[in-house]
Amino acid sequence: VAGLLLMLATCVQVAKGEEEDEDSDFSFSALFIGFREALEACVIISVMLNMLDKTDNKHLKKWVWIGSFSGLLVSCIVGGGMVGAYYAVKEQVMSANDMYIFEGVFSGIASIFLTFLGIGFLRFADLEKKWSEKLFKRDGVQMPE
Repeated sequence: VAGLLLMLATCVQVAKGEEEDEDSDFSFSALFIGFREALEACVIISVMLNMLDKTDNKHLKKWVWIGSFSGLLVSCIVGGGMVGAYYAVKEQVMSANDMYIFEGVFSGIASIFLTFLGIGFLRFADLEKKWSEKLFKRDGVQMPE
């Protein structure tokens, strides 16, 4: 849906003759990517809260909300710092070629972060099996094959 909205907004922008400038501070692409990420976070939080309801661990709901709001706060602080650093450095010392280097460094950092995140997800299947075995053993129930 966000992708369709992005394409629609871009088509309207081009039809009006308002092509996106490099100097523009507003980006439809960034707006809809942020919107999509917010929707994904809502889905993850709702799944976590639903699982806590199903497993009779309602007392842990407050920790989901505390973690969600803490993550939002940290994300805003780090994002604000990066935007501030970008504009401070852009105006003072960077040429056009230096801006490409700056963007490349941040892209490299993001790719390293996503690589470690992906490795963590690969280990998730082993953790799920390990904890399932522990829970079945604790309850004295034979684990299904």
